[in-house]
Amino acid sequence: MSDRELHEKYIEGVKNKYGVDRVWSYSQVSSFDQDPYEWFLKYILKEPSDKISGNAYGIYGNMVHDIMEDYYNGKIAREDCCRVFEEKWDKLSLVGLKFNYTDEDSEIKLKTKYKKDLDNFFDTFQTIKSNNCWCEMPIPIKVGEEAFFGYIDFLDEYEENGRKKYHIIDYKTSTMYKGKAIEEHARQLLLYALGLLQKKADCTYEDIDVGWNFLKYVTVKEEQKNGKVKERYIERCELLSKLKTSIDKWLKEYGYAPDMYEMIASLDELPLEVKNKFTISDCIIRVPFTKESADMLIDELSSKCRQLRKLMKEYEETHNEELFMWEPTQSDEFWLYNLCSYTSNLHKPFANYLKKKELIEQYYDETPWLEEASQKGDDLLNNFFDTL
Repeated sequence: MSDRELHEKYIEGVKNKYGVDRVWSYSQVSSFDQDPYEWFLKYILKEPSDKISGNAYGIYGNMVHDIMEDYYNGKIAREDCCRVFEEKWDKLSLVGLKFNYTDEDSEIKLKTKYKKDLDNFFDTFQTIKSNNCWCEMPIPIKVGEEAFFGYIDFLDEYEENGRKKYHIIDYKTSTMYKGKAIEEHARQLLLYALGLLQKKADCTYEDIDVGWNFLKYVTVKEEQKNGKVKERYIERCELLSKLKTSIDKWLKEYGYAPDMYEMIASLDELPLEVKNKFTISDCIIRVPFTKESADMLIDELSSKCRQLRKLMKEYEETHNEELFMWEPTQSDEFWLYNLCSYTSNLHKPFANYLKKKELIEQYYDETPWLEEASQKGDDLLNNFFDTL
């Protein structure tokens, strides 16, 4: 049975289990707010992606997930992870995937950093030692009157004080979430935790620990002179440069040559007493799972599902695609060019944006004062462009 056939079998099972006509995925619900028209193409018209080489972030991310799954399932040894990653990377590089399709300098920089980060991850990642762990574990979730289904990247079951405990980990090859982004992206983790709570009869909120493993980053704990420990998160490819000030401080403290930092390529080459001031570990960011957060999630997802059902019904009756149209701005360009599943050939808001941009650039070419005024934030000019 293929993965697709197995997935469809799971979906039918969830429909029967909860007596529903539709099973949602978290991405299906959350992606609407990012790009309603992409959602329309993907989930209503069911259009396949028309991008020749695909989304580099998604494809490379899936490749990393597959390696971790194979490792924990015993298909590859720990010492082979770097080699397997290198082989898969080389094969994907032949496809012509890009991290930035509009800026070649940015593309080279992003790809180089991404590769260095993941080279380091597969060389140094810390194995979660467990007798009971699952990768890509299917999980159904009842959310109000709706049903959801997804796959947990990594689930670890262990015992603590005589109780079974669970650790849900979601692998991320993206930029690390900070501030409000943590709350926004935590919903998927909380949804899976809710499914696990429903699945395990003797489980409580306190028994489930959820978090991300941001693979491109490490957690650094540095001992301070006053005995306290300072913790920070650093991208793997920047580890040495970000720690330079601290390393220089400790080298001076122990009487080493001031230029020793310039001669090392990794922390392992530091004198032992300096190296021991730093503890490096995988970057695990945890999210609180409580009844309050679960209830809030249920309310939010139930409301979103009602909105989407209403839109789908209205489109079924009217076939009016204006229901999903939106107006991209310059801040949406990276999404449209690099992350969206469709080109402007199918994505009409994208096509409209490009036409408007071309018209504006034509005005700039013919009347240079317009560009100068726009750079100054001229209100009259902004109003002029709004009429185009």
